[in-house]
Amino acid sequence: DNKEHIIEYAKQYYKDKKQNELDRKEQRAKYAKQYRKTPTGRAIMSAHNHNHRTSTKDFTKTIVQRVYEDNIKKHGTLTCILCNKPIEFSNGSVDHLTPLNRGDSNNYDNLGVAHKSCNCKKHTKTLKEWFTK
Repeated sequence: DNKEHIIEYAKQYYKDKKQNELDRKEQRAKYAKQYRKTPTGRAIMSAHNHNHRTSTKDFTKTIVQRVYEDNIKKHGTLTCILCNKPIEFSNGSVDHLTPLNRGDSNNYDNLGVAHKSCNCKKHTKTLKEWFTK
């Protein structure tokens, strides 16, 4: 009898918890929408959009395709440049060998293929810094 009460209580608890999370998410979205209408919010969004456009300016599909194809030709299969392990389908990402915030670009010579998780761990390190860790 007590077991049924506990199960019912847990169901209600998690239902309420999920609803609270949805409410907070809606509140954050509403606040962000209002903030973007303020002069400061508009300036920040404008700067963000400008930075995004400039960082992806030379980043074309043909360059990315060439990076992937050359990686496969070199290793026989798609291989991570950071851990040298094979990359499963849809688990790869393009990695900047020297990050854009370190002053490099989207040139072919600065790009490689890595696991999404390896790429996130590398973050803003250069290849030299990554391999010396």
